[in-house]
Amino acid sequence: MNPTADQPLPRRHHSLTVSSTDSHITEITATTTLNEATYSHINSFCRLTVTGHRRLFLRFSPCRNARIEVMPADYPTGRPARLAYRTASRFIVVEAHSGEKGPFRELASGSLQPHEPIRLFLEDEDREIGTVTFDDWAVQASIEPSPTAGWGLPQNAIEFQLKGDAPSDSANIWLTLAATAVGRGWDTVGHLPGTYRNRMQVKLAKTGE
Repeated sequence: MNPTADQPLPRRHHSLTVSSTDSHITEITATTTLNEATYSHINSFCRLTVTGHRRLFLRFSPCRNARIEVMPADYPTGRPARLAYRTASRFIVVEAHSGEKGPFRELASGSLQPHEPIRLFLEDEDREIGTVTFDDWAVQASIEPSPTAGWGLPQNAIEFQLKGDAPSDSANIWLTLAATAVGRGWDTVGHLPGTYRNRMQVKLAKTGE
């Protein structure tokens, strides 16, 4: 949706609360209320940046036994992107064929119901350095087919990649409820009016754990 002078941007309301139970655990609650349907090609529910690692791996709670290395990726073609998504009852981690384009090769999968939280375990080489828990992502994530990704992928995604070529370069992790960044094309998808909530907990491993 591209508003014109006589079509103003939808009104939004945001709130954010941050609390810490100790020096290693931070709880964050963010809400956004949309008064009108809002359409976009690229947007994010949450974005994380991870730094200070030597070689970063992720484990996802629905498929905890699979260690997925965070790798660099190219755009629009080249080194393949890695991402995860949920369906009605499954959580699937895949690698693209080139850039963020399909076909997509499955790396891991497991069960995930809409009401369940999703937990990311961050590991530096063979040492766990922290966890991030999202209570509300799965229940709000759109499982409607993506108009750009193809290959059965939905509109939701958890994307992750290094910002540079070295394993120690900082990494980006971003979650979306409904977007079309994955695949070919620039179609838009919508967020319906209502309040969207993101409750998350960031837990850093204590020294010696």
